[in-house]
Parts: sequence; structure tokens; C-alpha cells
Amino acid sequence: MKKWIVLLLAVFVLIPTLWCHADSRKTQNSSKKPVKAISGYVIGIKSCNEIAIRRDDEKVSIIFIVGIAGMSESDPMFEVCRQNLSKLIANKKVLVKILGAYDDTLIFGQVMLGKTDVAQKMLSAGWGIYNTEGKKMKAYEQATESAHQKERGYFAPEEEKEEWIREAVPIPYDENYHLIIDSKGITHNFTCEERNFGKKFMVSYEPTRKQCESCKGYDYWVEKYRPEHERRLRENLQPIVHGEKLLPDRVKEHILLSTDKMEGMEWYSSNRVKLRGRSSSTVYRDGDAIFVVEPYFGKDLATGKILFRMRTRYEDFRDRNYDSEWIFYERVQLLGVENDARLNIVPGSQKESNVADSGLQEWSDNLIDAEDFENLMKSKTIRVKFYGKYSREFDLTREQFLMFEEINYIYQKVK
Repeated sequence: MKKWIVLLLAVFVLIPTLWCHADSRKTQNSSKKPVKAISGYVIGIKSCNEIAIRRDDEKVSIIFIVGIAGMSESDPMFEVCRQNLSKLIANKKVLVKILGAYDDTLIFGQVMLGKTDVAQKMLSAGWGIYNTEGKKMKAYEQATESAHQKERGYFAPEEEKEEWIREAVPIPYDENYHLIIDSKGITHNFTCEERNFGKKFMVSYEPTRKQCESCKGYDYWVEKYRPEHERRLRENLQPIVHGEKLLPDRVKEHILLSTDKMEGMEWYSSNRVKLRGRSSSTVYRDGDAIFVVEPYFGKDLATGKILFRMRTRYEDFRDRNYDSEWIFYERVQLLGVENDARLNIVPGSQKESNVADSGLQEWSDNLIDAEDFENLMKSKTIRVKFYGKYSREFDLTREQFLMFEEINYIYQKVK
């Protein structure tokens, strides 16, 4: 009998104890390479890179999607990009691989919808701008380049973008707005009289594709706020320069004003290149090569004299083009295609360069003639050519052109 008691003790006490020790060893080993992730349903989309999820433990966390840069709400494409992210992941369960966090409610991570990397999907469709800060991801760079080359989403022609902007009615998130998604995936307003939502309904700020026929669901809010949306479009999408449509507040947002007290100068420049870095559409890309032309100007506070300048830059990687195809530019010319206006830049001794294992970098910062720049801006298409050992020619991208117009607009106000 005593033998049976000893045997039972071994089974119910010793073996579980050994399992516990084994589990603890596994935990210790796994702690060397922790894999942190959370999952939950997407209940809100604040922007194209910020979402809210209701986690499996019923807590709500704000997730910043790594790989997508933040976008200003004053950007006309803000709501278009936000709504396209909503169509992709709203009210669906996602997995968030945690890459950083302030606490369990504010998290930076890679968001996965099944096997789909949400950031890569958004960048490939052009509904976001690649965030170049932090760890570089080749897949994200390639997705952005593909969207840019094929003119998708944010990089599409202005006519297409304007149509999307008009259709993307923003709904303000306040205490009067939230939705109920029933167990059949139909969107209702919280005041809906049809109360048969099923056992697995959820509260959300984002709609599904199906709307309740009785309360009209999300469509009710779209129609409610459409007149206000159209009024704002009429006010904001007004021509500033030869019919180009720029938002006045967007112009102000993208102009940086800095004062040099030692030199007695005020400098006006654009933050567009700085905001988006090497993947910006203010940077012309040709394979691995990039080309930058960036106008800015300063005003002497004592005399009122204007100094107009142009930054130029060329970079190319060694792993693709090798040094035999590098340009080593000596001159840059800008041409107004419609009016034949010309602006020439000869860097001379002011040009600097750096040749490294990764490739070549060349840059310069030169005075230009303000009148030549004004004449150039009377054209609707500006062509740029870098001359050197080889030459490269391209038209300004849409965002490059907007940057030029914004600088010209502020210059007309300041001079």
C-alpha cells in the first residue's frame, strides 16, 4: 500500500514539479529573444498611420503603424488615405508585433492582417508616405517606389486626387458619433431602432461595407457632413498661382521661417523634403539615384534686400550604377516648358561631394536670380537637367512643383 502511495505522490507531485522546472527553463531561454505581440479588433482609424484596437483582454490601445509617416490633417489627401486604411482593416482582427511602447496603451509596431503587412500594402497602393526614420526596410522602400512610378494613390495625377478628395467626407469623432457593427457585419447608428444586433456585435468608429436600411448607418453621417465638406473645399481649393490649387493653410504649414540674429536675416524655406526624406516625392528618383532642387530665400532685416538661393543635390548607390555611370554634375538648368524661361546654376567651387563605399553624394547651395525664378514660375511645367560627365533630365514632380509655388507665393508677399 505504501508503495502505491509513493507512486501516486511521484505522479501528482514530482512530475508536475519537473514540468514546472522545464517550463521555467523554456521561459528563461525564450526571454533571450522575446517575441512581443498583441492582437485585437480595429475599432478606430485616426490617420493613415494611427489606429485604435480593442485587444483580446478588452483593453484599448493606440497603435502607430511603423513604416508609414504621419500626415498633417491639412493635407487634402489626409482623409482619402485614412479612409483607404479603414477599408483595409476596420473591424477586422489584426496582429501587432510590438517594436516600441510608452505603455500598454500607446504602442509602435508592425501591423499584420493575416499574412498581409498593412504598412507595405498601404505604401504599395500609394495611400501613405514611407517613414524613413528608424530602421530601413527594403520592402517598404520598394513599395513606395512602385507607387510613385505607377502614379498610384498619393502620387496620382491631380485630377484623380481631386475627385477622391471631394468624395472623402470627414466625420468628426465626438461624443455624438459611434457605430454598432452587428453580428452580420451590418453598420448601425447607436440610435438605430433595430435592436437585434446579435450576440457578437461590437462598438466601432469605422463602418463596414453594409449599411442598415433603417438608420442608414455610416451613410447618414456622410450625408450630414457633406455640405460642410463641400463648403470647405470651395473655400480652400482656390487658385493661388495660374490656376494651381493649393490650400492657403497648407502653404503656411510647409513654409519654415527662421531668424539669424547674428547676420540680421530672415530665411524662408520648405519643410517638404525634410518631412519625408529620401522617399519624398519632392525628390526625383531614377532607380537608385535621387535628384533634389530646393529653392529658398532670405531677407536682410536692415535693408530689405532679398537673397534667393537654390540647393541642388545628387546621390547614387554603388551597388547598382557603379562609379562609371555617376554624373559628377557641373551645372543644373531649369526650363519653363511653356514660356522657355531659363534658370542656370553653376556650382563651381561651392559644390561638395562625398565618395564612400555605399556610393556618391554631391550637393551645392548657390545664389540665383530672383527675377529668373519668377519668370520660371509663369510656366506650368518645369524641366530640370543635371549636366556633368553624363546628364540626366526630368520634369518636376507634382509635389516638387507645389514646393516651388509655395516659395514663390511667400516671396511675393515678403518682397
